Amino acid sequence: MNFICLVAAWSSVFLVAWSILAAIRDAAKMTRKLHQIPCSTCQFYTDSYYLKCPVHPSKALTEDAIHCPDYFAQRNSYGNG
Repeated sequence: MNFICLVAAWSSVFLVAWSILAAIRDAAKMTRKLHQIPCSTCQFYTDSYYLKCPVHPSKALTEDAIHCPDYFAQRNSYGNG
């Protein structure tokens, strides 16, 4: 009986640890994907609450914007880029 309780307890600990590690892995994967969204460095990005992007307003700041065909990098304020 004690052996069964011991195995059940360690199995529970293992499953909880496995779930936590899986959640961390999934969060890291999602974070890497979200960092690929180029909207904040696009020339057309307005940073307005009402209209983030006049070209693709429904796709702005979403995963659909990762490979946006209309992406155009912002020019820096020094005029050389």
